[in-house]
Amino acid sequence: MKNDIVLMHEIAMEFVHEAELAYKKGDFMMAKLFYQKAYAIEKEYAFKIPKDKKYELTRSIIFRSAATLALNSGYFDEAIQMVQSALRAGTHPAIVPELKEVQKKAQKELKNGTANSMTKITGTLIGADLPNRTLKVLGRDGRQYYGISATKENIIEIVKSFWTKKVEIKGKTIKDGTINLEGIRQVA
Repeated sequence: MKNDIVLMHEIAMEFVHEAELAYKKGDFMMAKLFYQKAYAIEKEYAFKIPKDKKYELTRSIIFRSAATLALNSGYFDEAIQMVQSALRAGTHPAIVPELKEVQKKAQKELKNGTANSMTKITGTLIGADLPNRTLKVLGRDGRQYYGISATKENIIEIVKSFWTKKVEIKGKTIKDGTINLEGIRQVA
């Protein structure tokens, strides 16, 4: 395999290391963001590995890694899809039980309703609470306020770029009703 393809895995593993450090510090949102970055890279790497039989074990391990990272990111449907892609691509027999375990965990999360649902909000960014890592958005109806969780670093950049502007926010609503920021863009 080409060195630049293998480098993708190394970069993904650096993000995993950062996620683990953030998790140990109790910054779960930052940990999740690092896992999501690692997953995006590892997924791309998995699909670039040649389907040649001599790469079967490597491909199987990387698909398992991508599926696990999707699970850690809260992307339960994608974790299941990665497992299914791995099984369709021809998985090394030693990795099949591990893939099935990841799939079982993701299905359990979906069944228990702990999976996050995607939310889209349009409104005006009117406030930020840095200590609590929360953005305040006034909905387009002018009556409803939304609290959006983001990382400390994201909040600073978002306030600089979008203060008092109309924005569209994509986020995931978790069990307690909190919306975790996934993306933000200015709208007309």
